[in-house]
Amino acid sequence: MQLTQHFHGPVHNVYNVDGNLILSSESKAPDLIREIENLRAAVAALPALAQPARETIDARLTAAKTEGNAPRPRGATLKTDLDDAAAILKGATGAAEQAGKLAKTLGDIGEWAKTLFG
Repeated sequence: MQLTQHFHGPVHNVYNVDGNLILSSESKAPDLIREIENLRAAVAALPALAQPARETIDARLTAAKTEGNAPRPRGATLKTDLDDAAAILKGATGAAEQAGKLAKTLGDIGEWAKTLFG
């Protein structure tokens, strides 16, 4: 799939909760999809996350993945989907520190996608 990226400001690097670089200005849509799936697995591994929150986060990640797979992903839509998932994680009770770190990563990815895809 041919993908044209339009940069709307500086593209910042995104790091995961372990501090490893996961997205940069060289990254493409398939890299975004990979990281959404990695975050989905990390959310699934949070044992204290309530089922309704888990389902809503999964739905937002699915929406972001669908948008990321579009011929022309819309960065603002990706950011909204990922910010919504991050907000739910931040508000989750019982999943505390790890959920907060994942929420930050989701927010960073959303900002990256908005900047990269417009």
